Amino acid sequence: MKFFIEFPIHNMPRLLLGIVFTIISIAYPVLIYTGLKYQVLNYLIVFIAFVFFIRFICTRKVNGIMATAGRYSLAGACLLCVFSLVFKKLELMLFYPVIVNAVLFIVFTASILAKRPVITVFAMLKEKELSPFALSYTRRLTIFWAVFFVINGLIALYTAIINDLKVWTLYNGFISYVLIGIIFTAEFILRVFLKKKYDNK
Repeated sequence: MKFFIEFPIHNMPRLLLGIVFTIISIAYPVLIYTGLKYQVLNYLIVFIAFVFFIRFICTRKVNGIMATAGRYSLAGACLLCVFSLVFKKLELMLFYPVIVNAVLFIVFTASILAKRPVITVFAMLKEKELSPFALSYTRRLTIFWAVFFVINGLIALYTAIINDLKVWTLYNGFISYVLIGIIFTAEFILRVFLKKKYDNK
């Protein structure tokens, strides 16, 4: 109850936008599949473009590596929406996962080359000073995710090119999420194990 009392009313539109954006982002493959199957994708594209564009405007002043990556992904999504409607090529919407993976790969790789790996930056938000081992670990983990985004993006590209809607939806709307979940879980377990091992030395 306290949250609802203290939460500023003027922040409600932004909160609702964030919720809608998150739902669309997660359910994107299912939405596209449904839109194409029932021939209502034109309407969905307009709605998606509207939400993504507003989200882009709202986050244009937000700083941070991931915020920048998000804006590039949003811009790419809006362009896909426009091109899909203008050229009447609705299948172009299948390439959004490719754009997301490409942007993340570029951001993660650029951060490694700049010697400020993304995951190292995230880790330093919790701990200002990291041990040499932690610095090395977060750097290697950033490299790992960069490689994953390449592989994931190439598979997403393949599923878009073959233009098999069921295969595309299955991979981008389920399998890729499962893979990410497995990696996050495995990495968390490994991190806990290594932290205990390191702290006991």
